[in-house]
Amino acid sequence: MKKANVLFDIVVITISLFFFSKTFSFPEGIGQGGIGPAFFPKIILVTIIFFCLIDILKVILLNKVQEEGRHFFEGITRHHAISFCVVVGSMILMIFFLGKLPFILISIIMLFIQFIVLKLKVLTSLVTAVILSISVYLIFVKGFSVLL
Repeated sequence: MKKANVLFDIVVITISLFFFSKTFSFPEGIGQGGIGPAFFPKIILVTIIFFCLIDILKVILLNKVQEEGRHFFEGITRHHAISFCVVVGSMILMIFFLGKLPFILISIIMLFIQFIVLKLKVLTSLVTAVILSISVYLIFVKGFSVLL
């Protein structure tokens, strides 16, 4: 499992570095009143690289020996598989409806579904979904000058 983790992290770091290099071709944000369209992707990509490096270091430093006979999907139950499919399905539906429905409405519904899958209370799920959706909308529209 250690080899799989390290290999996966290296692949993710490579892809992130590729996308990071592509952000330099984005137009500058100077004169537009915002910080530019490349700012947020750069932050996300650097964060992904950082966490992959932490995972690689953790795997190397901990050097835990995996029990023989233990398989990767051993602890996965039917409920986990259904939850995974619902979360991925809600993301695919969000991409499909993007541009056809308002961003805030789509994101509230998607986040609400994902919070229910995570077994949060209904009221907590709804309030959190609304607050996160409005926050993301305001950050992108007001801070980054990106229309959603």
